[in-house]
Amino acid sequence: MKKRIISITVVTIIFSALIVYSRLFVYGNSSSNHDFPIPKAADLINTNQHSEIDNWIKASEENGVPSSYMDFIEQAGWEEGAREGAAVYYTKGDHTVEVISTTNQLTIIY
Repeated sequence: MKKRIISITVVTIIFSALIVYSRLFVYGNSSSNHDFPIPKAADLINTNQHSEIDNWIKASEENGVPSSYMDFIEQAGWEEGAREGAAVYYTKGDHTVEVISTTNQLTIIY
């Protein structure tokens, strides 16, 4: 019984640490597009009033974005909507954001 409690505690601590790690070090919020989560490892290529283009090695046209990124977007309060090819639409309140994932590039249109 004691071993089981210790095992559950260790698993809980590891899971909590992973959540904190992803929130602090992997993804952050963009200040320009309604606080939509942006991978911190992404390098900004171009930005304007309505879009942002980032170079991100984990972006793929064939596979989209990693599930951890999609989970983080959902945890930030954005709901996944329609998918059209490499584009996925997310909404939060009155705001809609289009995320286009191509090979090593992430385009966010808001």
